[in-house]
Amino acid sequence: MSRKVLVAGGAGFIGSHVVDAYVQQGYEVAVADDLSTGRRQNLNPRARFYQAGEVRHIYLDITKARRILGWQPTAGLAEGLARTVAYFQSIAQRR
Repeated sequence: MSRKVLVAGGAGFIGSHVVDAYVQQGYEVAVADDLSTGRRQNLNPRARFYQAGEVRHIYLDITKARRILGWQPTAGLAEGLARTVAYFQSIAQRR
């Protein structure tokens, strides 16, 4: 069974290094990035790339990974994003 991982922001400086490390360890890597700060030249040619707007394809990969790992998220995408925004707002308010 192959090991798979999705790296969000995998075309950025740090994300691309994370992708390279996973690829080097034999993972099948998918990268999701809107290229707003990341760059195409940072992409590992052995990783599968999805640019913003191709969410349908990313969902298919995640669905396949869920079956393999037996993982199910506790929140939907909208709720997950709302929680993420709320988390960072709470950090900003503490400062």
